Amino acid sequence: MNNLITHTYEGHRYHFRDDGYFNMTKAAKAYGKRLDHFFENASTAAYIEVLQDLFPGIQPIKAKRGNGNLPTVGTWGHPKLAVFFAQWLDTKFELFCSMVIDDILTGKAELTILKPVESSALKMSHSFPEALRLAAELAEQEERLSSPRK
Repeated sequence: MNNLITHTYEGHRYHFRDDGYFNMTKAAKAYGKRLDHFFENASTAAYIEVLQDLFPGIQPIKAKRGNGNLPTVGTWGHPKLAVFFAQWLDTKFELFCSMVIDDILTGKAELTILKPVESSALKMSHSFPEALRLAAELAEQEERLSSPRK
């Protein structure tokens, strides 16, 4: 799972992933609109078709099922589709989303680690001697795992 970047706009929290994908489900609800209405538009179908032609292999939409209260659940839109979708919701919101996605893709956004216990980044040592000790432990583990058993 990718890390989340959460931003508040006009009193609502919006979730972006660290790869720029945007939670369209939660945004549609915040604006009182239905996501299926967005996808029913001929202009949306045309936009997605052109997006896939220009960027072969991308997934314009990624869906994650589960408890709707979790920030990771919902329909996630590719960064380009997210901006197009945001414009459908509100012109000022489109500009907000565009700026947030720019910040994400240029490394200026702050991430929220969803599972701190599983995070490699948070397990990093803050002191050089501790880092050396951990590196030695990892090297020993790797050596034990890679050596043939007798």
